[in-house]
Amino acid sequence: VVCLFNVDHSFNNQDERQSVIFTNKDGAGITYLEERSSADNPYNTEMVKYDTLVKEVAKNTVSQKNQAENMRLLYVALTRAEQKLIIIGSSKSGQNGLMTGKKLLSRWGANAKTSDLVLDAGSRMAANSFQDWIGMTLIRSHAFNLGMDVALEEPDYLQENQADFRVEFITAADLAELDAGEEADPHKWLADQQKAVQQTAKSSGNQPQ
Repeated sequence: VVCLFNVDHSFNNQDERQSVIFTNKDGAGITYLEERSSADNPYNTEMVKYDTLVKEVAKNTVSQKNQAENMRLLYVALTRAEQKLIIIGSSKSGQNGLMTGKKLLSRWGANAKTSDLVLDAGSRMAANSFQDWIGMTLIRSHAFNLGMDVALEEPDYLQENQADFRVEFITAADLAELDAGEEADPHKWLADQQKAVQQTAKSSGNQPQ
């Protein structure tokens, strides 16, 4: 059993916001400061800041490298699960939790309009977190059990895939309604999970690792 928490955390792209970005491929890109005078008054000047073309290219190179590493980390995390995978994230809270969930679904759907199995490069680069990648992928499956206004075309592979998953949106109000009277025993929970793994392993003829 593998649990992934906080998948909504934004990717760390601090190195894409530096004043100087250097890559072996593109060289050094800088932010340029230029003093410009007003057309009406030549003595009235202001400093204008903009990124050079080299910096824009270097920034794109660094961004692609960062996203590739993020994708690798997500792949490693997802493929460690043998029995069950639990993924937990959140979205910005609002007065209406349902409306917040609909906005999230709308964003996932807008970036997942493709019949190809692999999401296009633009959609992958537009993701800000692991949660976005996971959501854009699952939302195209017939097993996605939440209603949405966007009609998406499901790739053939996903139609044939028998993976069992469930997506749930839980609001703060839902959590407040949970029965907190009985304190959970983490040792009992862990023992139950280990027992489930052993039973599944025996039925399949494999030894649990």
